[in-house]
Amino acid sequence: MTNQRSTFSKVIIYLVLISGVLITLFPFMWMVLTSLKTRGESIQIPPTFFPEEPQFTNYQEVFDAVPFAMM
Repeated sequence: MTNQRSTFSKVIIYLVLISGVLITLFPFMWMVLTSLKTRGESIQIPPTFFPEEPQFTNYQEVFDAVPFAMM
């Protein structure tokens, strides 16, 4: 009986921890995926999770506009 409780408790704890990790990582994933969208995709309603065509040039534009290496 105590072994079943211990196993059940561990399962509940792991489910809570996994839920916490997913809740914590979601904003970061959203930020990275949004950085790959076009301007129109990033502000459309309802929002999309994945970009239709990833725009890796967005990063190039940022590094051209702000010279991080010079700081």
